[in-house]
Amino acid sequence: VGLYNYTDEAKMNQLFDELESSLTTPISAIEFYRKVVSLHGYIKNGHTIIIPPESFDIATSTTTPLFPMDVYWDKDSLYVLRNNSADQSIEEGSKIISINGDIASEVFQSMVDKWTRDGNNLTFPMGIAQRAFAGFYVNFFGHPEFYVLELVNSSGSLEKTKIKALIQSEIDQNRIERYGNIKHYWDGKEGDAVTLDIQDDI
Repeated sequence: VGLYNYTDEAKMNQLFDELESSLTTPISAIEFYRKVVSLHGYIKNGHTIIIPPESFDIATSTTTPLFPMDVYWDKDSLYVLRNNSADQSIEEGSKIISINGDIASEVFQSMVDKWTRDGNNLTFPMGIAQRAFAGFYVNFFGHPEFYVLELVNSSGSLEKTKIKALIQSEIDQNRIERYGNIKHYWDGKEGDAVTLDIQDDI
């Protein structure tokens, strides 16, 4: 529905033709996914979601080693929100400069560019890319055993560190032990809330 609302038919046909011409040899399902997922940024319909193969998705949530950090995006920079890795010396709030040699802000932006959205509003893909960063990394870039990070810590010093990728259950266990049971608005459960006192229609 609405395939040409934000990108005209000629451009969409060009994209489909380029995609087809790039398929010159047999490829795996996840390799095909990595080719077609960029169409999100042209279709721009939030109800159109291209997802990875089911077996790959299941492995990501169970047995595939993942990036063991929760991240936060602010003012074109990526930060450590929660450190769920085995290396507890990494400070929350550290600015992530690079991941395995790639500029962290460019890695994050490429995730945003590939994810679905409504029109030109980037709030949704940016929010999803923060919350699903580890899964997106595996989906789009693969699953390394280790991550080499360049970070700027709270004292402003640049440091380089190597952390081991962890499976989801290990990440969850470390998160709960260090930060408690994190509540999210999409959980639909009781949790901490903010009460707003509205005055004078403001």
